[in-house]
Amino acid sequence: MDAITASRSNELSLLMRAAETLLNAATDEAGVLTHVIDLLGDQFGYSMRYLLLYDREHDELYAAAAAGEGSDEAAVRSFRMTTGRGLTGAAARTRAIVNVGDVAADPRYISVASACRSEIAVPLIARGDLLGVLTIQSDKTDAFSLQEERLLSAFAGLVSLALMHAREHTSRRRDIAELQAVNEVARRAAMLDRDGTLQTIVEQFQLVTTADSTAVYLWDEDAQQLAVATMMFEAKYYPSDYEVSVRDSKVKLGQGIVGWTAEHREPSLIGDAATDPRVAPVPGVPLDRKSAIVVPLVADQRLLGVIRAVKMGVNAFTAEHYRFAQTLANQASLAISAAAAHEAVRRLSVTDELTGVYNGRHFRARLHEEIQRAKRSGRPLALLVIDSDSLKMVNDRYGHDAGNRHLISIAQCVQLHVRASDVVARFGGDEFLVLQPDAPVEAAAAVAERIRVAIAAASVTAADGSTVTGTVSIGVAGFPRSATDEDSLFRLADAALYDAKRHGKDRVFIAPATPA
Repeated sequence: MDAITASRSNELSLLMRAAETLLNAATDEAGVLTHVIDLLGDQFGYSMRYLLLYDREHDELYAAAAAGEGSDEAAVRSFRMTTGRGLTGAAARTRAIVNVGDVAADPRYISVASACRSEIAVPLIARGDLLGVLTIQSDKTDAFSLQEERLLSAFAGLVSLALMHAREHTSRRRDIAELQAVNEVARRAAMLDRDGTLQTIVEQFQLVTTADSTAVYLWDEDAQQLAVATMMFEAKYYPSDYEVSVRDSKVKLGQGIVGWTAEHREPSLIGDAATDPRVAPVPGVPLDRKSAIVVPLVADQRLLGVIRAVKMGVNAFTAEHYRFAQTLANQASLAISAAAAHEAVRRLSVTDELTGVYNGRHFRARLHEEIQRAKRSGRPLALLVIDSDSLKMVNDRYGHDAGNRHLISIAQCVQLHVRASDVVARFGGDEFLVLQPDAPVEAAAAVAERIRVAIAAASVTAADGSTVTGTVSIGVAGFPRSATDEDSLFRLADAALYDAKRHGKDRVFIAPATPA
């Protein structure tokens, strides 16, 4: 075998081993980069080798992997330069190998590693697209022959294919992950559960973007501020009081990056939070070396809130993360709007539009449930029937607007003096009901008396500025003290009410006990 044949046989053997290694690693870009640098050293014998990737958006090359003398220097690790500058940039711009035997004699050379005497730069091209450049340096002049150009050109082809395959694989995995995330959010949103949907959005965002902290702020129209509705974060990166600090902070329009996003309704991808003047730090959490994505939640041109994500490291979020965040934000906005509309309809279906307490239909259903529960448990139950003594007079003298205010005032006084577990409803024009589970009649009568006194002391203002006051009469009945079922309970409480009316109004009457 002659020398040329032996040399080509060695080249083929090197390329075959390289191809096998790279193809095995071609599902992970970081793995490909590591293997490229290792192969150039272990198999090809080059000491100073670098792999630079192409940033199409900024038309720049940046150091992605390096090894050899000087590779740990900050200038090497942070190297970033527009194409066309330096020998590496020339290879990228011309898409041809640049082989310089004496860099000191070439004006295009930009010194990064002080030991470099000669350099070869080989572009990485796949399907006509520039992916990056392989750059190899030597501390000797004229270190790279035409034969090495040919070998490195073939190797660069393998690297390009491996990188393209890894990126396509990553893209497919990312697409699948995003589809799964969107599907999971849509599934939860279909339940019209706002809080559950927001929690799912935060969980899926953390999963797909690997964010370290994600929070959804909702806009409070009445308070004119944003407040955290749900959040997730990696506890190891934040102080113990981080969640409390974030949840306690109420954000006004224009305040910090969240307030800025809400005010301008524009998304932001922030590569370095410390250099962005819009970003305000959370107490105890420095801004240095953090990236952020902030996206407004808007539906039908109405501000709903803001989603904010943070990740450790400068430029830690990619353009794909940013795109996904906006997709998820759009879906979140639709889900919040749908859930809010559903909640409004549900609330209207069970509440009285004027006073905000439950309506009669919902009350009847609750009365049935509570009677059945009381029968099973043997616990008492009390019912208060409250009727205005003054509504007709108020309407006739001051108008229906003052009458409505009088009814609202009665509802507020009732709610102020009952327990959270009690059920308050408006039943008819000027009649209110209070259902008190686990309450004996004596305790219910005491509550009724407090309500009567409070309503007598309350007042509203009529349109002409007059002060309007009124009183109520209240009937109280208990189960099983007086009644045996829901119909008799209601009938006896109503009869006690009319006894109160007949005895002069503005008083509380209790239905008599049923004889044993």
